Amino acid sequence: MIDIQSKIIEAVNMSVGLAHEIADLFKAEWDARKDIAKTLISLSGATLVFTITFSQSVIKPDTPLFWRYAFVVCWLTFILSLALSFASLWFSMGLSSLPLLMTENTQKIKDAAKEAIGIGKSEPLVSVFLQPFKKITKQEKIALWLLRLSVLCYGLALSIFTVIGVRQLLR
Repeated sequence: MIDIQSKIIEAVNMSVGLAHEIADLFKAEWDARKDIAKTLISLSGATLVFTITFSQSVIKPDTPLFWRYAFVVCWLTFILSLALSFASLWFSMGLSSLPLLMTENTQKIKDAAKEAIGIGKSEPLVSVFLQPFKKITKQEKIALWLLRLSVLCYGLALSIFTVIGVRQLLR
């Protein structure tokens, strides 16, 4: 019985170590995504403030309605880019917590290991072991898609703003 308990403790410690290794592997990518989100927040916010501040010099009383709406759409897409970047950053903050989640599950893993040994099947242990990975995987996918949508919105807003600027120059 002592040998089984020592094997269970060894497996639990190994799972926490594995979680640290996996988190270390992805850390550079997760940090890069956070940096991109922070950059988009800065750029979107600055561009939004700048365009609103100087909108009177671009939108004049004789500006057609279409171009006024284009400016509003531009602002809305910058705001959407900001919101999506904040959301991506929010979900990205928890990605590095895999080792912590695995450590929190230590007792559950021990109990599941004992149950697995008792019934002779590994399903209870595998199920408990994979819970933190599933949680992080879900967060990772959400953060990635939010960031992609934010970049798309920023690109769209910048494109609209560029078209408006070129139109002003050609006028």
